[in-house]
Amino acid sequence: MYFTKRPSISFNHDSSNEDGIEEDETASTFTANMTSQASSLSLDSEGKETMKRMEQMNNQLSLHSSRSSRESSSQYIPRQIATVVQVQTTEQGLADKMSKMSELNIYAMSSLQKQISTMKSQLEQIPLMMNAQLQRQMVPSMHNVMNKRFELEQKKSEHLERWVTMMASELGYEDWTPSIANFVYNIKNITSQMRRGELVNQSIYLNGCYSTTDDNTEGDILRYDDQFIPYWKTFTDALQHTKIDFDTSSSNRSHFAIHNIQLSSTILAMIALALQGKKIDIFRLWGNEYSSSSVSDGIDFVIDVIQNNEIKDFQWVNTTIDNMVHVTRLLEVLSTHQSLERIRLENCCNSKDVDGYSILCSIIIEHAHILGINLDSNMIRPMGTHLTHFLTTNPPLNELSLQDNLLDDDDARLIANALKHNTNLRKLHLDGNKISNVGCTAIGSVLFDRSSLNSAALSNHTCMVSGIELEECSNNKYDLPERNKHLKIYALLSVDKDDSKVRELGDSEDFERRRVSRLD
Repeated sequence: MYFTKRPSISFNHDSSNEDGIEEDETASTFTANMTSQASSLSLDSEGKETMKRMEQMNNQLSLHSSRSSRESSSQYIPRQIATVVQVQTTEQGLADKMSKMSELNIYAMSSLQKQISTMKSQLEQIPLMMNAQLQRQMVPSMHNVMNKRFELEQKKSEHLERWVTMMASELGYEDWTPSIANFVYNIKNITSQMRRGELVNQSIYLNGCYSTTDDNTEGDILRYDDQFIPYWKTFTDALQHTKIDFDTSSSNRSHFAIHNIQLSSTILAMIALALQGKKIDIFRLWGNEYSSSSVSDGIDFVIDVIQNNEIKDFQWVNTTIDNMVHVTRLLEVLSTHQSLERIRLENCCNSKDVDGYSILCSIIIEHAHILGINLDSNMIRPMGTHLTHFLTTNPPLNELSLQDNLLDDDDARLIANALKHNTNLRKLHLDGNKISNVGCTAIGSVLFDRSSLNSAALSNHTCMVSGIELEECSNNKYDLPERNKHLKIYALLSVDKDDSKVRELGDSEDFERRRVSRLD
């Protein structure tokens, strides 16, 4: 078989066929291309026969291709349906699981709430149970403690009585007194504390008078006896090795106090040596006597202690200093003591040879930064202008006590004028002087001038004066000057109950309450 013209046949095969569908289409396309190309040729009879057979083959391929396509389509759709059904089944399963989990959570939360409620009720019962148990345990224990304490107190009292009787016999006292018992017991107890390093508040109180408290200086004097020297010796030995210092971390102030005891020069020398290098807040000698004919031994002792120690508050009370020589020596030493803040010379400079006013002048001149002065019961007579000039300069002095002296109305007027310019003095004690209503009115008008609102506002709002029987002198009872000022202004306004300003302020209690709340 010969062709007059070789046909140009091109084959296009796509390798991305799927499931034979693309291959059948390619075959039918190929056959159709061959038939169309052959029709354009001039063939002989054999070639025509060949072309006829090729057409038949093309028809068969077309038929096969359409059948394959239908079969493939019929197979693809069920697979999609199966996939959708499978997805729906999975979603339903997940939904069922989520529902079960939600039910489990609800059950768990309910169970947890029940447990919490049970625990709360149990916790509420615990304090009641503990209180009941503690009461059952503590009540018998407290009874036992109280009984033991009572027994110990009885034994202590009996022991003290026997011991004091024995000591009084040893000291040669046929009729022992409570003062002897109290002194010996105290000095031995304090000595023991110092040796153990357990001195309470770094303070020492020795009182020869059994019937008085620490703040009462009246009572019998414990007379000197050589038999007391061993107790003083052990006491001073322990004191020499005990540290006493200023305690700025608490309100407790260190004290060294000797009250109502007759002191010999030997004992004073022992104490002065033991006190060297100590820092004492309050050094006080109340109601003591000295073995010499005058107080010279006591003055020498004070001078020695002040020169060798740091002291903030010096007190000499109820022991007469009989001449100005001793007073001058004492004041000279006090004037050079830089740490001294307060001086109390009470009922000691009242002899005819001692001028109390000169002592006051010396103190305010030499101690410009002093914080407290107490010169009670020293027969201070009508004063000059030294004190008023001192107060007018507004020094740091915050407390001045001049009780039971001989001040009169002229002194009260001078003090009143000074208070107009002073805002630091907080307490002024003038009880027991010869100040009449005239002097009281002068001081009262400075503390609360009722002439006008401006005068009331410009009054002294800091100083509280005792010994003046006027309402004005009690208006500065608060530490805040502004509070005292506002209370005075209200008191002045409240005189006229119909005043519109008073009605705006309200009643006095409501006004004071509102002022206090603002100031606090």
